[in-house]
Amino acid sequence: MVKYWSIRYFLIISLCLAVMMITSLYIMRTTANQKQTRGLEAMARDVASMAADNGGILHKSPTLHNTLETLVKRHGLSGRPILFILDNNGRIKQQEPSNPPEGTTQFDAVLPQIMTGSAHVLKFKPADNDVPYMIAVHPILQKSTVTGYLLYFEKKQTKLKELFVNSPRFILLSVFFLIGWGTVYTMTRRLISPIREVAEAAKQVVAGSYDIHLNKAYKEEEIYELTHSFNEMANRLSHLDALRSQLLTGITKELKSPVVSIHRKIQAVKNREVSSEEKYEYLEASLEESRRLQSMVEHLLEFNRYITSEVSIARENCDLDTLVADIIDRWSTNQHDDKLKVVQHTANDRKDWKTWTDPMRIEQILVNLFNNAKDAVITEGTISVLLQHESNEIRIHVRDTGRGISQEEYVDVFEPFYRGRDNKPHAHGLGIGLPFSRLIARSLGGDLVLTDGTPGKTTFTVILSSYPMAL
Repeated sequence: MVKYWSIRYFLIISLCLAVMMITSLYIMRTTANQKQTRGLEAMARDVASMAADNGGILHKSPTLHNTLETLVKRHGLSGRPILFILDNNGRIKQQEPSNPPEGTTQFDAVLPQIMTGSAHVLKFKPADNDVPYMIAVHPILQKSTVTGYLLYFEKKQTKLKELFVNSPRFILLSVFFLIGWGTVYTMTRRLISPIREVAEAAKQVVAGSYDIHLNKAYKEEEIYELTHSFNEMANRLSHLDALRSQLLTGITKELKSPVVSIHRKIQAVKNREVSSEEKYEYLEASLEESRRLQSMVEHLLEFNRYITSEVSIARENCDLDTLVADIIDRWSTNQHDDKLKVVQHTANDRKDWKTWTDPMRIEQILVNLFNNAKDAVITEGTISVLLQHESNEIRIHVRDTGRGISQEEYVDVFEPFYRGRDNKPHAHGLGIGLPFSRLIARSLGGDLVLTDGTPGKTTFTVILSSYPMAL
């Protein structure tokens, strides 16, 4: 069984061309046989008419052979004329040429088929000769009475030889077949080449090598799309592999930092290196670090749970304007410094901000955005929250006055565990806040997008479907 579909494709096309060739040859052969039969019938008719006009035999003259040759060409026959004139008893009265080819006189066995009183064509193969003949039979009539029969012989393969060797149609057909086969072969090779290239590149990807750039100079749109998509996939995998390395480094650092801190503080207390008052401060700090460590582990487990299954949503009718204000108040209360000021603005394009959504999930998204804004602001700054209605959507714009996000990072900020090029030295966290928030927003039927990364006005927009009532 052929393993590759491209080879099967080539074989099928070649088989189709072969079938077409054989069919064409069969049609040409059938047409040639019919043409030969009609020519023999016409030749026998004309010669029999000449014999009838001359008393039942042909007039022996120096011009007889030339006359017969002229009739041969007129009726599209080939070879030298071979004919016999028989009487009603089947005896030969006249023959042309005087020394006919071997075996042509051995037609006694087919005399019953010859002397039927009508014109017809039959096949004849001499016993001692492998060459088959076509015999055109025509009765010689004198005063409406059959006085004999004219037999005209022509080799059957003579016409076929002309067809297969000298026929322009056969030569043209052969050329077309070879051109067609060559075209199919070339196109198949051209199709197989990029597919094999992609297959080899895929093996490299499986082996962990993503530095692949396939040739894009293909004119065929389908092949170009295949190679272009594969290159994009390889680049994406290479990028994700780099993020994976960052993830391992980041998670190791984030998990190791509280562990090391807890270890040092407990060791100091154990070794009585601190006073009684400092001992309780060290223990409290160790508890805080352990809570932070536990929080990171829980976030990892929660994120893993959500990316492997659908986020559960509990919708209820709530006023978004009031909900956002409450979320801001709770988040601000839990902050231990006053470096950030959160300001809410509500657009006048809608009077009733009641919608059907999950308030707990909305709070998770906004708290993540507020925490990121806090990490982005180095000293003091402001977080502006704008509630806006557009068409059938409600948009919550969260803008901060922090460092901003470069355009090169736009495609990466929502990647899991991506912590930003500038954030690595400054901020804590595992880099799952934004992808987790986007996952929640999409589960609510909306989205989370970065609308502006300019320093001083970095803006993330939460897009929610506007459901005025329960579905």
